[in-house]
Amino acid sequence: MRFFPERSEGFINGYEVLLRQIRASGPAAAPYEKIVLSRIPERPDPTYAPLPDEHSLAAQYDWLSDAFVTEKPSPHPMIILDFINAFQASNYPNSHPLTQLLNKAMVAGPLHASAFLYAEMLYYYREENYRAVLETINDHAFLGCGIPRHVVETLRWRMEKGKSRVESSYRFHENKSLKIPYKIWAPSPMCNIFWHTVAAKTLNRHSLRNQYDWLVKTLEQVKIAEHDGRLRAPGAKSRLYPNGDAFIPFMKKFMEAKGPQAGTAVINDIVRLGLQVKTTHFSELAHAYAMSGAPGPAFTILRKLEAGFATIKKMKEGEKEPKERLPYGSPQNVNTLPLVPDVHMFAYLARAFIKTGRIEDAETVLSEMDTYLKEEAEVHWYVKKVRASLENLKIRLALEKAKKVEVGEKIESV
Repeated sequence: MRFFPERSEGFINGYEVLLRQIRASGPAAAPYEKIVLSRIPERPDPTYAPLPDEHSLAAQYDWLSDAFVTEKPSPHPMIILDFINAFQASNYPNSHPLTQLLNKAMVAGPLHASAFLYAEMLYYYREENYRAVLETINDHAFLGCGIPRHVVETLRWRMEKGKSRVESSYRFHENKSLKIPYKIWAPSPMCNIFWHTVAAKTLNRHSLRNQYDWLVKTLEQVKIAEHDGRLRAPGAKSRLYPNGDAFIPFMKKFMEAKGPQAGTAVINDIVRLGLQVKTTHFSELAHAYAMSGAPGPAFTILRKLEAGFATIKKMKEGEKEPKERLPYGSPQNVNTLPLVPDVHMFAYLARAFIKTGRIEDAETVLSEMDTYLKEEAEVHWYVKKVRASLENLKIRLALEKAKKVEVGEKIESV
């Protein structure tokens, strides 16, 4: 720390890199965290800042272009994705502006490049443009670590085999203006999207299990390497591998085929591998139980997570200093807060009860959501959709009941 310069805007990226390394080093380095935080210059944080005027693509482009600078932290991928969505919806005659942004991100450094590439891959994935996801990986990422070469080759073969079917393969950068000065080791978010694509394109159950086994084996290898000391910076190296999010599509497919118990087995694998289990995993498990006609286990999962709200409240009441927000690229396992249900989990579970005709259970879930997350729930689009579905179900059941009564009265009159 003695050799680090004093507070300056020009060296802010160096401080943030050091901060991420300290947080990845474990408890022994914790005393140095406050020292680094005190030296980082105060400045507006563009990492999570919203884009400017949402009706001006030019203003948004200029904002992102200015953000891709080595001395600044990278914009968050979701902000980049918002711009990509808006740009694609504008019917602009070509995709050259997106290529220019990626070129700027590549020049700014690997962290900026990985943020843009993750946003681009996520756009392709949501459009079910899986071939473009794979081509982006091939063009910009080294194979190995969290993206095994043989799995890439298997996925490519599977796509070539199904080429006769109509499948989109549009990419933004199908021109010579894209510059690729270097390749990057794909960070966890990019690895996750790759494995999500593998699961989406693997339709055979036996093949799906084989690919899942390779995912587990890949993470077992890094765990053994970290334990043996072959990775000098375990926290940094592990960010080049998929995390627990990569298991979600496999978990969903396994539960569809074999029931909720298969989801529990996946969660056990995640824990065994030392990865973080998130609210999303429990949300999928509770949803599977509700869809299978077992509300008891679904509510048990929900209640256990809801207990975390009280714990967080106690922790906040005991805090003397506000916690610093981590910059994008920081290890995610530093968060010590307990898991709690989010709005999507409440709504997703309620939707499952609606689909199975359990009105009272759906109303209970939505009522508990209003208790804990009322303000967020009131404006969430998915919650509005679920509430509308619940009202439609009530009306339909009421009409069916009235029709039965009417038929019964006619029979009695005869």
